[in-house]
Amino acid sequence: MRTITTFDKIMDGYYHRPILIDCLIVIAAFCVKILLQKTLHINFSFVKIMSKGYELNYVSNIIATSVSLAGFMVAALTIMVTVKSSLQARGFGDSKNALEYLFSTKHYNNIIRVFRQTIVELIMVFSALYCIWLFSANVETAFIFECLLASIFWISAAIIRSLYLLFAILNLEKYSTDN
Repeated sequence: MRTITTFDKIMDGYYHRPILIDCLIVIAAFCVKILLQKTLHINFSFVKIMSKGYELNYVSNIIATSVSLAGFMVAALTIMVTVKSSLQARGFGDSKNALEYLFSTKHYNNIIRVFRQTIVELIMVFSALYCIWLFSANVETAFIFECLLASIFWISAAIIRSLYLLFAILNLEKYSTDN
């Protein structure tokens, strides 16, 4: 049995409210940017390098990426639900390893919740970027660039969070119920 590390405790806290924590991180980053601009007079002029056409192309690509990743998460959820239903039909008492046993515990619902929150976060990114893309004629280039950075962070955080959990689940297969 492995010991619980500080990193595990941090991740457990993060898994309870990931969307809120991701939003707070993005807000904090933009507050730091504004603070640097106001106090140290740092000019983030690299924003002006790209034209609105290039930025809208990136918006379109990130929209497609978030939709594709949400589809991947739906597929992962479907597989988990299918595995659980097949285990229920066979009986949880016949679990051969820790992975199968996991589907009979309360942690199954926590895992499903994490994947659902990832899907919600990806749909939020898709929706926000789609609105920006629709009203791009009335939106400044700097704002589009900042939204691109925030959406890349949100997508990355959602995918890293889900993959970390998925790999932790898959790692359970090596533990048999005989131990």
